[in-house]
Amino acid sequence: MIDIQDLNIESLTEEYHIPPKPEILTKLHGLMKNEPPDIRSIADLIAEDVGLSAEVLKTINSAFFGMRGQVSDIRQAAILLGPPGVANLVSALELRRSMTQDVCISLQRFWDCAADVARGCVLIGHHLDLRIPSEDLYTTGLFHDCGIVIMAAKHPEYMQVLIEVNSDYEHSMPQIEGNYYETDHTRMGYLITKEWGLPEVICQAILQNHERDIWTSCHDGQLKRIVAVLKLAENMADRHRRQCENPDWPHHRDSVLRMLDIDDAECKVLEQKFQES
Repeated sequence: MIDIQDLNIESLTEEYHIPPKPEILTKLHGLMKNEPPDIRSIADLIAEDVGLSAEVLKTINSAFFGMRGQVSDIRQAAILLGPPGVANLVSALELRRSMTQDVCISLQRFWDCAADVARGCVLIGHHLDLRIPSEDLYTTGLFHDCGIVIMAAKHPEYMQVLIEVNSDYEHSMPQIEGNYYETDHTRMGYLITKEWGLPEVICQAILQNHERDIWTSCHDGQLKRIVAVLKLAENMADRHRRQCENPDWPHHRDSVLRMLDIDDAECKVLEQKFQES
C-alpha cells in the first residue's frame, strides 16, 4: 500500500495544477460542522446554484440510484441522502464541473467511462446489499481516475502512456506512469479529493485501488470492500466498452470475489444487469 507520508504533497501541488475548492463547498463543509447539521440550511445553500441543484436531482433520480419515487426538490434530496451523503454528491458534481482544462485526452470520453464505472459501483452495492451509501460508491466510481485529467493537462504526451497502460497486463498503471514521471494519477487523485474535503475512505480508495498488496496489508474492511466494488465495476465497464478485461482484473480477481463473497456465476449476473441498465 502507498503510505501517505511518502506523497511529497508540497512538491506535487507546486508542479501540478489542483483545481481550487469552490466557495460553495467551503460553505457547505462549514455547515456540516454544526451538531447536528441543519438540513434546511444545507438545502438552501445548494438551491442557490440552479445548475448544481438540477444536476443533484438528475443524478439521484437516475435509475441506478434506486430511489423509490421521484425526488423533486433539493430539501427532499438532502433529507433522503443525509448531510454527509448530499455533501459527497455535491463535491463530486462540483469537481467534475471544475475539471475543464486543456488536456491531451478526450474529456467527454473520460467522463463517459467514469460514469459507467460509477453506475457499476452503485449497481453492485445495491445487488449485494453491501450497506455502503450509494453516493459514496457513485463518487468513488466517478473519481477513481480523476488524477488522469491532471496528468493529461501537465504532460502533452500522456496519451501514449495511457495506450501503453491499456495493453500491459503485467504492470499496474502507477508502475507504468512511474517509468515516465515522478508521480502517478492515483497520487494526484488523492490530493484533489483530499483538498476538496471528500471522506478519507474515498480518498484512500482512489489512492490505493491499483495496489496489489491492499488485500493483505490493509486492515480497513470498509476500504477493501469499496476497492473490491470499484475493481469489479471497472472490469464490467471495460468488458462493455472495449470488449476486454481491465488490465488490473487478473491481479485482483480472486481477492475481489472473496471480499464480496461471490463467485463467477454471480459476476455474470452482475455483468448482465450492468449491460441491461
